[in-house]
Amino acid sequence: LTLAKDAYVSVMVTKDETAEVAAAHHDRMQAFRAKLPTNRGVFGAIDVGEGCYWWDYGQLKLYLTNNVLAMNESEEAAALRDYLKIPDGGVQASSLGAGVALSGGSIVLASTMASGAVSNTIASHVTTGECNANGCMLINVTAKKIQANNCIVYNVVDDSEIGRAH
Repeated sequence: LTLAKDAYVSVMVTKDETAEVAAAHHDRMQAFRAKLPTNRGVFGAIDVGEGCYWWDYGQLKLYLTNNVLAMNESEEAAALRDYLKIPDGGVQASSLGAGVALSGGSIVLASTMASGAVSNTIASHVTTGECNANGCMLINVTAKKIQANNCIVYNVVDDSEIGRAH
């Protein structure tokens, strides 16, 4: 959606596509683009500058950077939340006990937490009795207790009483 026609055709020819088919596809996509709202950036396949949002998840540091972006208050962060269908308030399909305190733009998706303090953290598919997390990404974590600071915890099942991630 963001490349000039000649640049798009040039890229697609290197991927064994004919110039004619690539040009026709570009024309169809530009017709589609003309119908999109103009008040936000456009998603692109490659980083083409200011007119495009590009969130690379291919490296661990970029995975973290581009996921925690969703907690920010910028226009780009709002676009990312819209794209990921994260509701205002950052909580979706979750059961949070009355003792769970969320702060710092934390996002909790498809999770169950009975108590704890979650700050500047993204939690998705987390099941725990107590979660105390700051500056973390918790993805697919099941534990009796989670104590985590500034880390990524991914696909962890822990039945210990301590539940620490450092």
